[in-house]
Amino acid sequence: MIQILAENLYKAVKAVKITEVSHLPVLNHARLKIDESTGYLTVTTTDLERPQTEKVSCRWDAPFETCVPMVHKCETNPNGCGETTTRKFYPFLDWLKVMAEYKEVLTMTLDEKTQITTVKAGNTRATFKCMDAGDYPPC
Repeated sequence: MIQILAENLYKAVKAVKITEVSHLPVLNHARLKIDESTGYLTVTTTDLERPQTEKVSCRWDAPFETCVPMVHKCETNPNGCGETTTRKFYPFLDWLKVMAEYKEVLTMTLDEKTQITTVKAGNTRATFKCMDAGDYPPC
């Protein structure tokens, strides 16, 4: 379990924001990992050429490492004819932005078997289907 200020996590995730959708699904995720030597949560993204890393202070009681969804591409064709519109959305970052506005403390837990990360803030709860951090490229 991790406890962290939403505003601080939002700033870190925004700083390493992925802007291009990759054909490699794992590169559309950010790795969250507790650095046990420093006690910080490390947030990392990469395009395989330029890794970006931010560190955030937090409270934690067990090792934590997973890859949260950062960017998805959605193609729409509202009327069924004509051009398809492609839009990007940022599920984890967008949710963090809302929580940061309310100055919430987040409690994050990870079910390692299902790779579901649950994030609670006050009366709000969100779940994110993550990827195993073992699939993330070394940075």
